[in-house]
Amino acid sequence: MATNIILVQTKDTTTEQINESVVRLLKYRINLVSAGHNEVKFYCYTDTPEGLLPQINHLPLIRRDEITDENYYKLDLLKGYTYLFGVECKNIIWNPKLVPLDLCQTTILASMSPAGDIGHLPVGFDADVEMLATIRDNKLPFMEVPTTWYTLEDEVQTDYKANWYLGYNAEDLREISLTFDEDPTGHIATHSATGGFDSFIAEHFKGVVIPTQIGEFGGYYINDAEKNLELNKQWVENVQTYFPAEWYPPHEEDMMANYISIDHEWRTISKQTRFVYLEGNDDPYTDMYARLWLL
Repeated sequence: MATNIILVQTKDTTTEQINESVVRLLKYRINLVSAGHNEVKFYCYTDTPEGLLPQINHLPLIRRDEITDENYYKLDLLKGYTYLFGVECKNIIWNPKLVPLDLCQTTILASMSPAGDIGHLPVGFDADVEMLATIRDNKLPFMEVPTTWYTLEDEVQTDYKANWYLGYNAEDLREISLTFDEDPTGHIATHSATGGFDSFIAEHFKGVVIPTQIGEFGGYYINDAEKNLELNKQWVENVQTYFPAEWYPPHEEDMMANYISIDHEWRTISKQTRFVYLEGNDDPYTDMYARLWLL
């Protein structure tokens, strides 16, 4: 088995940001933790490969006029590259704004079952006999995406955050990409007001979502203390209510801490959280908290 982590370079993403994102992953030794039985490779889908770190393989991107939302270039990766990625592999489309934290390796390196395979489902996957038979008989594909636990008033709410992290096996999500290719302009227009890429994935994925742990993924709003305080409020309402049953870090004394701890002696982001997405368009290095505890 292999794990391929692919980053898409949009026009507002610099090569340095791509490199920094891969360095953050290398910091957690994900290429060493499973050495010998799960080879980890990094790729960048871009038309400007100059300056990429030698650890990052280049996937040539051809930009098209009809793709007015660059997030949709991620769909290209769903329908090919088996000659490169292999037929037995886990592919992860990784957003450069997603920051890995402690224990991120467990999720990244977890196996991804091929379509219809019910023999190697993740621990805790809840399905009755009838559902398992449906998955097997219809060879339904699996998709690993973060689920949403917070909603802010000025944002469009979607069930999934596929734009942050999208895990799948080999070419099992190919049909989603082929559906998009039938009418790229129409699909982009249809979903532009309802969540864009995330909304498109939610509507057209016909398979089984592998749920992420409650609170495993979260956000952080760059230079916006008010929104981050709102995250703390919704963490109490939407995540902590599932503790202790869904709490998995070893130190229970941290269980009822804030999602984001400001000016605490040792706490920063909740130990429940393994990935943080940097919300907003500001340079994250202008936010001292992000610079200290995330970057």
